[in-house]
Amino acid sequence: MESEIKCSICDKNFTQKKNLNTHVRNIHNIEPVFTDFLCEICNKYFKSKNTLDTHNKKFHQTNDNEGKKKETRIICPNSECKEPMYSYAKLNIHLSQIHAFNEKVKEVEFPSILEYETWKGEEEQKSFSMFVMDRAMSKLRDGRKRQYYYCHRSYNYIIRMKTMKKRRKQEKLNSWEGICPAMMKVTYLEHEGTVHVKFWENHYGHDNEIGRIRIDEETRTKITAKLKEGVTFAHIIDSIRDQEVTDDIFKRSLLLDRKDLHNISRDFNIDYATKKHKNDAI
Repeated sequence: MESEIKCSICDKNFTQKKNLNTHVRNIHNIEPVFTDFLCEICNKYFKSKNTLDTHNKKFHQTNDNEGKKKETRIICPNSECKEPMYSYAKLNIHLSQIHAFNEKVKEVEFPSILEYETWKGEEEQKSFSMFVMDRAMSKLRDGRKRQYYYCHRSYNYIIRMKTMKKRRKQEKLNSWEGICPAMMKVTYLEHEGTVHVKFWENHYGHDNEIGRIRIDEETRTKITAKLKEGVTFAHIIDSIRDQEVTDDIFKRSLLLDRKDLHNISRDFNIDYATKKHKNDAI
């Protein structure tokens, strides 16, 4: 007789894991997190051995017929190198040994998700970057959850190429196809409410392009309130650009333009067209 698998929510037993997953999805409205099939090269999880095998054949194995390695997204960010890698660990070793780049790594504990998110936003502002997800959150065997965040310059050419195809643009939108080594490995301990972060903080291979990072949440909240009051785009832009700029504070908001305000209006569904404000010039 097959061993039974118990639902951790309602204690119902199942003989097959796929039936348990269907139960969790349909009865408890929770999407199952698959942790059984792990790619040991890039640390991605898959729900079946077949999908893992397909992934390995596509990205990590050698094509015997052509005598060359299959595609990998991890590429040395040095403009004169572009050596393909098959894990971030190997990328950092390569950068250290070949390009004399030493990554700075630190680990930080936060007592709450809010404090972690505040810290993350401050780090992004300091480095003129964003740390974004490239894969779904994974659940570890001990019940903790883990999420990886990568420098937004990494992998972004894949998204841009899809956008280019959709809009039928012919020009190449991004010439930088390397992978920045800066990243965050974030582990959530839900029962304690704490967050542990391992942070590879040094960037490599790209310029600091402040105009490409998002506006910080504090500024977005203030702008949203003003838009709901009916303050015009011009008045908001002028008031923000009149702020004092210091050496240690140079926020993305100082480069605010009308496109940013249109995006915020869209995100918060603000009907702006007919509104005016008493402080606006006539």
